[in-house]
Amino acid sequence: GLFISAYFGNLVSWWGPNISLITLLITVLAAGYVSGIRVGQWKIQVPFLITTILLGILRLGSFTASLGQLTVGAFLFFTFVMLPEPATAAKGNWTKPLYGIFVAILPFIFINVPFISDLQLLSLLLGNLIFKGVDKYFETSSLPVPQKI
Repeated sequence: GLFISAYFGNLVSWWGPNISLITLLITVLAAGYVSGIRVGQWKIQVPFLITTILLGILRLGSFTASLGQLTVGAFLFFTFVMLPEPATAAKGNWTKPLYGIFVAILPFIFINVPFISDLQLLSLLLGNLIFKGVDKYFETSSLPVPQKI
């Protein structure tokens, strides 16, 4: 719904609070702890962050500028809450890192497409769709799949 709404020019606002830096850090660190450590979704979050920072350096030409996105509440909320959401994210131990990398790469591919207003949201939707199929394929396939990373 958000993606379709954004297509028609409406402001996408899935992360609304404008809170202090301390509150933001506490909220994000708590969400990151729960989703990354307790739920085990760090296999998605770490490859996503590394890929996003590296591609940001290539695009912006600056390590500092690339790290600047780590202070944006919407990016952190996306990384620690939306991306690793267990019901929609990749489920396989070895597909989780691929999913994180895939979702990180897509905004850099679609950055110059004029009618896309929220690149992260589109990337998340495509990643969820594609990796649902990838997980299902390997679940039913007779191909050997690595069990642990």
